[in-house]
Amino acid sequence: MGTMNLCQQHLDIETVTHELTHAVFSWAQRKKVWFDKRNSAAEEKICYCIGRLMRRYIQRATELGLYEFNIEQHNLVTFKVRKA
Repeated sequence: MGTMNLCQQHLDIETVTHELTHAVFSWAQRKKVWFDKRNSAAEEKICYCIGRLMRRYIQRATELGLYEFNIEQHNLVTFKVRKA
């Protein structure tokens, strides 16, 4: 388990996912899980890891009140970062 430090001005999903992906690559390196186009099992491990980290991040950010969520038509969820 590790800690990520993020700047409140940069909590958009693109930036957060970018930073989480760096964390997953570090994890993969430590665990010696690497992939190329011929190793779909390793690719799946990495994709699931990114998904799990993103789920945990969104849960924690929601608990901290960092985002405002809205459910739109077709159950699409939109959010915006709350201003400090």
